[in-house]
Amino acid sequence: MRCFIGIFLPRETQQIIHDMCPNLPNIRWTKSERYHITMKFVANLDQSLVPSMLEETSMISSAMPVSCRATVLDGFPKRGRARVVIVRIESGGLLESLVDDSQFQPHITVGYARRRSQTVPDTSLDVAFDLCDVRLIESRDGKYRTISE
Repeated sequence: MRCFIGIFLPRETQQIIHDMCPNLPNIRWTKSERYHITMKFVANLDQSLVPSMLEETSMISSAMPVSCRATVLDGFPKRGRARVVIVRIESGGLLESLVDDSQFQPHITVGYARRRSQTVPDTSLDVAFDLCDVRLIESRDGKYRTISE
């Protein structure tokens, strides 16, 4: 199964960030209720490994709350040739300390280019919020399901 450990943003923060995103042509915007920071992604998780993923979810959850700031709208792989539109997140290194990946850069995916790469305008955000809502999610056919057992 396709799974990830995600920290979901507070509802009011989701709406603030959604409202701050510029109206860009040819971008398919993510629904704001799906805004999260992916802490770990597993493309093909064997069912037998779900308990260990739930343990990791619990470990990350025990570090909450984490104070964060949404800083800038950006593009991946590059602002000038973006296939994915993201919001960069700063946490003073706290989120980075919770994962094993040294290249981890906390971000929220807010949109995808519909066709070719897009240029994402330099847009500063400066939205402060606390993260608390950690979940293990199964993603199937574009739908999310929280795994709790």
